[in-house]
Amino acid sequence: MDYDEYILRALKAVPELRGEIAHLAHVRSLNFNQVTYPQLLESLKSGQPLQLTGQSEGKSDFGEYVEIYKITTKNGAFYLATFYDSNALEQDPQIIDLIPIKP
Repeated sequence: MDYDEYILRALKAVPELRGEIAHLAHVRSLNFNQVTYPQLLESLKSGQPLQLTGQSEGKSDFGEYVEIYKITTKNGAFYLATFYDSNALEQDPQIIDLIPIKP
């Protein structure tokens, strides 16, 4: 199973997306930082360029990551979704936030 299939499996738990995903695109992988995640979330919600203060790109020695995906639904709605993943989860990412965005 490739990583996107794990992401799609996690999205099945989101009622408004169940059976509605037309396209899924990976945006970015970042090291997860619980303290600065709220800033990252605000940046995504506001449509501003990602502010990566405290959220470095690449893979972490701590094994905790945030994955960002863009989702297009069958009815043309767009979302950004953030997922938490860690080495301890053995590739079972968990959705953190679903953010409606304009195309």
